[in-house]
Amino acid sequence: MPAKRGCHRFTRRVLTVMCAGSLALNIGCYSYLPVQSQPPQVAERLSITLNDRGRAALTEKVGPLLDRVEGRMVRMDSTKVVLSVSRVIDLRGTASNWVGEEVTISRDGILGFQPRPYSRGRTAFLVGAIVGGIVLFALSLSLAVSGSGIKEVPPPGGGTGQG
Repeated sequence: MPAKRGCHRFTRRVLTVMCAGSLALNIGCYSYLPVQSQPPQVAERLSITLNDRGRAALTEKVGPLLDRVEGRMVRMDSTKVVLSVSRVIDLRGTASNWVGEEVTISRDGILGFQPRPYSRGRTAFLVGAIVGGIVLFALSLSLAVSGSGIKEVPPPGGGTGQG
């Protein structure tokens, strides 16, 4: 039975490290700037918030009740924006990941642009969290392997050690 308890502790530690790593990855290396009415430069990561006209135009291509489309801007002109989509979020907050399919959005269907530039601070935090998680995992693993400590060995001859 003690071996099973140790296995559960090890599994719990592994799951804790995995959850911490997942949280760090969700924080990511990018940060959002405030919503802007003018688009950022081409090939920049951004989130586009849609108005009712944009939602209606993209219902067949992307899905109903769409709120935001996230990705990398491929090209833009005075009438439309082409986005390589990485994620879409509906009005209920449900997100769906995409793998770079291009979607054309009419400029009159866009409520605002929210640039998502690279953040050195968030990247440093992410790297620190990953390294810290690995170190903690290694320490917990070494403690689990070493057991409860040094056992006392009786002196030779079975005596109590007192003369």
